[in-house]
Amino acid sequence: TTTANSDQPFSFDLKYAKNSNLITNTIAGYVQVESGCGSITSVTDIDGNVYNTVKIGTQCWMQQNLKTAHYNDGSAITEIEDSLTWANIYNTSATTPAYCYYNGNAANNATYGKLYNWYAATDARQLCPTGWHVPTDSDFQKLSDYEGGDAISGGHLKSTSGLWLAPNTGADNSSGFTALPAGYRGGNGPFSLLGSDGYCWSSTPNYSFNAWVRYLNYSNSGCLRYSNYEGNGFSVRCVGD
Repeated sequence: TTTANSDQPFSFDLKYAKNSNLITNTIAGYVQVESGCGSITSVTDIDGNVYNTVKIGTQCWMQQNLKTAHYNDGSAITEIEDSLTWANIYNTSATTPAYCYYNGNAANNATYGKLYNWYAATDARQLCPTGWHVPTDSDFQKLSDYEGGDAISGGHLKSTSGLWLAPNTGADNSSGFTALPAGYRGGNGPFSLLGSDGYCWSSTPNYSFNAWVRYLNYSNSGCLRYSNYEGNGFSVRCVGD
């Protein structure tokens, strides 16, 4: 066992008896120490934003919410800050891909990333960098199960920073996922719950105009799964292919 951040040498003696003779062989080698996801310690999106990575079970996750304003092919995602324009997507049952900053404040991007509607998150031009994807509902379930199940896994995923409101129930970030309370934007345009709630899109639809979401709350240790309207603005956290 090692806590080092680079490969470490090891050796041990293997002793065994053969025809009543004690034989000793020395075995030597190196322990491979993984940082991030093996040799992948960070990933950069098309806009140059850099994200740290963490291996959780057999999965590789970004440690920050997505910040890109462009799809992986270089085309721009539509930015909609005006509430009436955002709400028009909901009111007309449109499927326009869009993103925004919480409260229209670009300064929130550095900490919390952008809020995307589901149409942006699942656009064929791909929101995540090459080799990464928006998690499916099954990807999130695998993560939650590895961290102890839906009832407690949220605590292991939440950051212990002061960005969460007290009591930040169960939070220890033992997974390294470092989930933040980025809040959300409703389909009708208003922003809500910065500091108390964090939402992440899955790429899995549920029924007409709804898709599966994972939700963390400051007063709950769970990783909650529920279906929500595709026109809402939620965070995106990418997982390795």
